[in-house]
Amino acid sequence: MYLYVDPDDGRAVRFAQFSLGARQQTVNRWYLPGGGTIPIGLQVIPDVQMPLGKKKVRGEYVPKLWVLNDRTKLAIEGIGSEFPRSLPVGLVVSETQCTQGLQGEEESSLLGQLRQESTVDIPKEHHHRGGGVLVRHLSGFGRVVTTREQAARIGRGNSAVLDEPKAHDDLSPSVLYGTTDVANVFELLEALKVGVQLRLPVVFDTYNSAHTIGDYWMRIMQPSLVSIGTQMSLEDLGFNSEDKFGVPSSSSTRVKETFRSAGLTAIADRAAFLSTLNSCTFASWYRSAHEEIARRVLAVTGNSARTRAVVVSTESILSRTSMWHWTIGYFASQLERLAKRPVMMLHTPDGQALLTNAVHSYAQMTIAEFHQIGGWLGGAAMYQSMYMLGNLGGVVLPVKDSSAGDVHLFARPYLEDPRSGLHLTPVGLFRLTVPGQNEDWTIDPWVFLEFLERWGKEKSGFEIQKIWDAIEVPLAVTNIGTKTVAMVTENGIYIATK
Repeated sequence: MYLYVDPDDGRAVRFAQFSLGARQQTVNRWYLPGGGTIPIGLQVIPDVQMPLGKKKVRGEYVPKLWVLNDRTKLAIEGIGSEFPRSLPVGLVVSETQCTQGLQGEEESSLLGQLRQESTVDIPKEHHHRGGGVLVRHLSGFGRVVTTREQAARIGRGNSAVLDEPKAHDDLSPSVLYGTTDVANVFELLEALKVGVQLRLPVVFDTYNSAHTIGDYWMRIMQPSLVSIGTQMSLEDLGFNSEDKFGVPSSSSTRVKETFRSAGLTAIADRAAFLSTLNSCTFASWYRSAHEEIARRVLAVTGNSARTRAVVVSTESILSRTSMWHWTIGYFASQLERLAKRPVMMLHTPDGQALLTNAVHSYAQMTIAEFHQIGGWLGGAAMYQSMYMLGNLGGVVLPVKDSSAGDVHLFARPYLEDPRSGLHLTPVGLFRLTVPGQNEDWTIDPWVFLEFLERWGKEKSGFEIQKIWDAIEVPLAVTNIGTKTVAMVTENGIYIATK
């Protein structure tokens, strides 16, 4: 288990080292054998400030553990107020106890309490989910952020995000979340709720280079159109199935006519207008749809003034990192060194998915060059790229409670590094889909906007609030392994928890 001690508090340092037998690992982190991964903060306070009801042994104060939740803070005035909120368990020790140390049974009893408080009982079947991995392996570094107070201490923002022309113009850190696709409404909504919870700007990224328009149309757009009782072909909009997301968008006239012919009359004019902005591509057209959704959701939930949200390309973020210029061979070796086995890394232009031990034909190519020929990153490579952003300043990345949680272990070296600005926050597993679709796939943003327009202001506001309330941020430990699915129909949203 991990004990966090203010290095400037000599009394606390001595107590950790000599009374508890802890071993120093970093400037403020100490290690004790046994226990779990919940970090514990140590604070020494004057005897007279010890809480009412204190127990004395031989006339001396006995240290007591206090779990720093709101109820405890109300009951114990001021105790534990100096602990960082990222340390959910605090060990409060009086000056007398600190000076005289622990004796026999006192030491054994206290260490037992510490081990118990630092351990969370997560069912074994959930150990490899995102939430399970976060609690069991990543929460001991003081970098899990769940409150505005914690977020306020992160420091300067991330240069890769701050340099993005569309991003916010101050120096605060951001919530950064995205999708390896051209669209994902439920992941956008999760990112927005994290931003509101932490009172931080939100930068959501979509991946221009991933998949093809035809693949997206089959998985996402067609089921979404069926749910609204219509259909529309790629050819109607002037696209080919093998086109990548970076191809130029259709003309506004064609968009308007095609949408109206397909029955998407409520959103046709807005979709047509957004297709004319800034040398619009298919990808940027969809990013505009995401920003339209974000604007409406933040307005309905009363957060427009406090939370800013922009949608950018994944490439625009990654191209500002040194990794963008690494060779694929070097990146593969780094991934295998961390994972200690071959892991998923690349999607080739011809549709192959390659592990790190099968990238030989691309080994001398840089990541940037690989994107230029139509390839893209996948699996472990994508997560590693995001976690590396911590080297460029403060950033908060949501960790959703998916079944493939082990991939988040790539965050550990950056969480351990005091120079990294990487922080994580747990979010529940949430989906927003349509009947008949794979429930892990999103509703199309344009179809979602069409539903909102058809419902009218009052009903759409009610349904948006229903969705918002179903997104769990932050994820409670007791809800690890739970999945919430919101189904969009013409009559409204139906929510089921599994």
